Amino acid sequence: MNRWESVIVGIDFSDSSKAALREAARLAHWQQCRLHVAHVISLKKDYQDTSETSTAISILRDRIEQKLKTLALEEIEFLGEIDYHILIGHPFRELCQLSLDLEANLLVLGSHKTPDCHQVPGPIATKCVRKAPVAVLLVRATHDDPYDTVLAAIDFSATSLKAAEMAAEIAFENHSHLRLVHVREPRLNLTPYSFFLPEDGPTTSEKREHEELELQLNQCKDALQSRFPDLSITTHYLQTHKVSDALISVILAHNVSLAVLGTRGRSGLRSLLIGTTAERLIINCPCSVLAIKPDGFQFPL
Repeated sequence: MNRWESVIVGIDFSDSSKAALREAARLAHWQQCRLHVAHVISLKKDYQDTSETSTAISILRDRIEQKLKTLALEEIEFLGEIDYHILIGHPFRELCQLSLDLEANLLVLGSHKTPDCHQVPGPIATKCVRKAPVAVLLVRATHDDPYDTVLAAIDFSATSLKAAEMAAEIAFENHSHLRLVHVREPRLNLTPYSFFLPEDGPTTSEKREHEELELQLNQCKDALQSRFPDLSITTHYLQTHKVSDALISVILAHNVSLAVLGTRGRSGLRSLLIGTTAERLIINCPCSVLAIKPDGFQFPL
């Protein structure tokens, strides 16, 4: 396992960002790497740095940094090496640029609570998941303990296998259970025409495809088991046209506390879009989500 260099956590002083701080600190302690705590003072595009405003900003930065240090003392169990960054500008761009400058391994953000008490990523967090040049962990405000069960969504792409490795590392460190889930999406939805089809079950080619996919899933499990012999791993092979719904059903049924998945670019816009399944899962997932970017993913400058 390659050790990380740094973890960044974005703080806006909400309950979800406090949960993100605790989780970021725990991960940094596990990886024995530096933690970077960042707050962005959001200013309008037409902001001009006049001497009077500059003085006010300087005072504000000092006070925010002190508040961040106090928050760290209150929230973090294992205080390691921490750097504080008070940035000025658009939160998304400043967090992405900081990730590039520090060559960070992970950006941790909180998911905000909506009026109906759902935990959903805000617009900045959602944009970071789509476009940030680093893996992004979205932490629910209710998360406060090591992960009991970790889920890795696998479609056998390089990015999803990378996500599975990360999930295994986190599950091993947390002494938790790992669930590897592959959801097969049939090429055609023939359910409305079932009365036209024979009742003798799947065709030979379908059975062969099922067997091949289950074999690949088990091979993935065996590869991870060889790296982490003491890790408890379960595989789930499902078939449905609603992949994100199937993943959420597994998450709910097994009280999954962290879902790890790979994102992928579509339509040639690798730096702008993520797969629709990943996007739906990130928005609707009832637990914390770690989104892994594909190799070669570029931040749109």
